[in-house]
Amino acid sequence: MSGGPTLVLDGDIDRKQRSDTTSKATRHLCAGVYLDRRFRNMIIHRIHNDPRRRIAPSYGFDLVPVVRHAWYAWLCESLFHTCLLLTPFLIGITWGWLTAALLLCIAAALAVASFGVQTIPAITRLKWAAFADQWAAEKKKERRSQLEPPKIQLNRQIRRFKRTFGIAVACLIIPVVVLLANGESVADRLRQAAIGMLMIVLCGGAYGAIRQLALNHIRHDTTVRPRKLRRREKVIDGQQTHPCIIYRRPPDDKEVDPLSLLLRQDGDPSPFIGAGKLVNRWLPPMTIQLIRPGAPDLASGEYEQAPFTAHALVRHLRSTLEQLATGDSAESIPDLRVRDRIYVAEQDISSDRRLLSSSITDFELRQVINNHRTLAHHFLEASAPIADGELVVTVLVRVSIKGRCLSLDVATCALTRTPQSFHVIDVYGESGPAGYLRQAFRSICQLPLEFRRVPTLALAPWTLARAWWSTKDRTSLPRRKREVGPELAAREEKAIDWKHAQLDRTTIYDHMKIIEQRIIRSTEDFLAEHNVDTTAFQKQATNIINSGVLNMGGSMDISNSALGAGAQWVQTQIAQLSQYSSTQQEAATA
Repeated sequence: MSGGPTLVLDGDIDRKQRSDTTSKATRHLCAGVYLDRRFRNMIIHRIHNDPRRRIAPSYGFDLVPVVRHAWYAWLCESLFHTCLLLTPFLIGITWGWLTAALLLCIAAALAVASFGVQTIPAITRLKWAAFADQWAAEKKKERRSQLEPPKIQLNRQIRRFKRTFGIAVACLIIPVVVLLANGESVADRLRQAAIGMLMIVLCGGAYGAIRQLALNHIRHDTTVRPRKLRRREKVIDGQQTHPCIIYRRPPDDKEVDPLSLLLRQDGDPSPFIGAGKLVNRWLPPMTIQLIRPGAPDLASGEYEQAPFTAHALVRHLRSTLEQLATGDSAESIPDLRVRDRIYVAEQDISSDRRLLSSSITDFELRQVINNHRTLAHHFLEASAPIADGELVVTVLVRVSIKGRCLSLDVATCALTRTPQSFHVIDVYGESGPAGYLRQAFRSICQLPLEFRRVPTLALAPWTLARAWWSTKDRTSLPRRKREVGPELAAREEKAIDWKHAQLDRTTIYDHMKIIEQRIIRSTEDFLAEHNVDTTAFQKQATNIINSGVLNMGGSMDISNSALGAGAQWVQTQIAQLSQYSSTQQEAATA
């Protein structure tokens, strides 16, 4: 697959645009790595440090600054945990190891006591539930059966509370007993340990202030995209905008845990990874026989060879969709991007990796579009970021000519908003000097939790070793039993649930219908221009736009519809039939 002029990819244009402006979705995800430790670890371990799998395409955001800030957040936390470890060491060198041991015991007591503090709300709630059960028993009222009586749960939580605080008290008493046995001055040692705790508190406050400084930069900087990319970031940047996307076929149900099948709510995963939830799909695809207008029969009117190529229709659709983004009027969709996507299953690309090269020529693209027998599937993608990337609507249309028919396969995906907790940079009063003080105070209050996370510092060498190993792209060359399809998309993982989208659904459906109607009208004009009968096309298009059957990614809502050839839905006839049926029943009774 070589030769021909090199196709200018939309990803190159996207990178230039992202270097000037940054979407809100990108800023919120950058802030999320400081606020959500699990999200940060996912970005580092499963995206940056996994070069054996491709990066999912990015819609409405740029992954590169999110990865960079994830490393900043990890480095800041690792340095903080290092300071927590070095403080007892410095105290031991300065005032003796007994003081260092006393300081460690105090830290352990705080860490263990935090477990007990977490049980206080549960104990309070269960006490009220137990009181309600007792009151209902006295009044002889039946209460709904529960999996476990509140009193049993209450006793378990109380035992946990006593156990944790007993361990915490033991951590404080044991070093005091040791000091008294050695004839040491307990007051002096406690004073020295208090100085060590003050150093730890100062480190915790500094850690919170540094995090707030990073959040302020994310909010106020013109762009959060790094000016100079590292080697792995260059690979990520190239893959997130690459036209070839590797998708994973759903596994056989026999190979999947039956429990996961029962818990599955959204059906099979969408092949359009990164684009979000599949909200609409033309199933089956629209097929139009290529017949001359006014032909008396199929034999004389059918084209033996199509009067146009699939690539010509794709080019026409691209120019038509791009018109939605032109103009300075308020009615335009300025951020709409139209680009070519090639979807290949990871099993089909295991040996031939030429489509994963840095550039795809126009000749190679034509081959994929015009030949429906290829393993690759070409889709013309129209992606419209809404609310500065917080919502993204992506419509993908596949054009193919086979069996003397034109086939249109259209799918629509939607990305919902990022979590509300990531929007802290937009909240009034969360920046400025007061913001630094609040973050420092919150960090100090979370010191017992940070004491429990200090052992994770032992994994830092392994994390850094994996980061060094991941600088090279390891998906370009085939390897035995190595699949390169992306396992996850960062934006999809943190998108809110579709059922909680509320009014955002209306906006998503609005943009979806605008793009789909333009695809239908543009295709109809193209067929008429090439002397193809559009009668059947108009009927199918009317059914798609106005039908009461709405396919929402696997579920169907049917309202005011009639099924079958020539069927009609008439409300007055239904009312007459109901009235006639009731009359017959009354007559039979009489």
